[in-house]
Amino acid sequence: MMNRLLTNWHMRRVLGLVIGLIFLVQSITFGEALPGFLALFFLLQAGLNVGCFGAQGCAPAAYGPEKASDGEIQYTEVK
Repeated sequence: MMNRLLTNWHMRRVLGLVIGLIFLVQSITFGEALPGFLALFFLLQAGLNVGCFGAQGCAPAAYGPEKASDGEIQYTEVK
């Protein structure tokens, strides 16, 4: 868990941390709950490297093509 928190910091993750801290300061300053929830959302995403701030950036995982098997093809006879 500590490895996930301390490594792989990139620009989007730092930006999420800054946005979360700004919302946290606004929440504390004005005593409002909504900026606090937004701060929690952004800080968790940036801190744990999940969601849109993760390595994939909300894109689906890119999987390579399936490897063709070198084995013999088996057919079933349909009557």
